[in-house]
Amino acid sequence: AATLYLTWKLRCERVIANENTPFSDQEVQNKWLTMVNERLNLDSLMSRKYEGKAILKDLVKQTWKGLLHKEHELPDEWTGTNGV
Repeated sequence: AATLYLTWKLRCERVIANENTPFSDQEVQNKWLTMVNERLNLDSLMSRKYEGKAILKDLVKQTWKGLLHKEHELPDEWTGTNGV
């Protein structure tokens, strides 16, 4: 769903703001990576207790398993670490 939203957002930006000038492949890749990193950061933050509410750390780990760069080098509790 997030990638679909980004596709829609980029199309609107291209058509409305950029006079239909297409984005380069690198621009699209950078915007996608930014979106994914923001979501990873949000999931990590949401796994920390805030007024007794948090999503399960194991759920966050399972969601991102196999997708993180150098995942095998991350600490066991990477959800509590900034900048993962």
